[in-house]
Amino acid sequence: MSHTVKFLTAWTCYNRGEVAHFPAAVAETLLATKVAEVVEQPMPEPAPELAQKAAAKKRANSKQSFSDRLVRKE
Repeated sequence: MSHTVKFLTAWTCYNRGEVAHFPAAVAETLLATKVAEVVEQPMPEPAPELAQKAAAKKRANSKQSFSDRLVRKE
């Protein structure tokens, strides 16, 4: 499970007031140290065109795995 938190103070690369989504273990630590508070707003989904562009970029930048190269040489 994960949580959306709002930062009450600056923490690593996050500024006060920013909202971010974290795994439960990280969120619990932030809450316990009073660095952040839980917010009910879900993280917005990326726009479909941005998600498609990101997937295309990832495919273009990915290298062929060793097993893929072996299969193709046969």
